[in-house]
Parts: sequence; structure tokens; C-alpha cells
Amino acid sequence: MNPGNAGKTYALTGPRALTFTEMATAMSAATGRAVRYFNITDAQAKAAMLQAGLPEWIADFINGLRRLAVTAFADSGDQAVKGVS
Repeated sequence: MNPGNAGKTYALTGPRALTFTEMATAMSAATGRAVRYFNITDAQAKAAMLQAGLPEWIADFINGLRRLAVTAFADSGDQAVKGVS
């Protein structure tokens, strides 16, 4: 291990951000099973969660996590793996 990396934390990603559709395609290839991504609105997600019996506050919380995930995955990838390998 490079001593210059001691005590550092890296967010390891690939060279670019993947779309959710690309992630589903990669998971399909890796598992041999069909994985599909459906882009739905917050309102559609909330309606489905409420229909499944989740309390409204949990549906709202999960939608917040969904928005956070979209924002996080929208960030471009970095080259940290190349820098530490």
C-alpha cells in the first residue's frame, strides 16, 4: 500500500457515472437474469407505496432518498481508482 493513502477515504467510482438503465443492463449481464429500470415520478412512487400500505411519512422519506440517489449518481465518476492503484 502506498503510505500516501494511509488514513484517506476515497469514493471509488468508475471513470464516468452510469445511468440507471446502464446499471440494470450491467446487472442483467452479470446475473444472467433480466433486470429493468423504470423511471417513475415521485407521485407515482408515493402512490404505489401508499397502496402497498406504507405510511405517508415513510413514502415521503423514501422519495427523498430516491431524489438523493439520483443526485449522487448524476455526479460524474472520478479517477480515484487509478490514483490509488
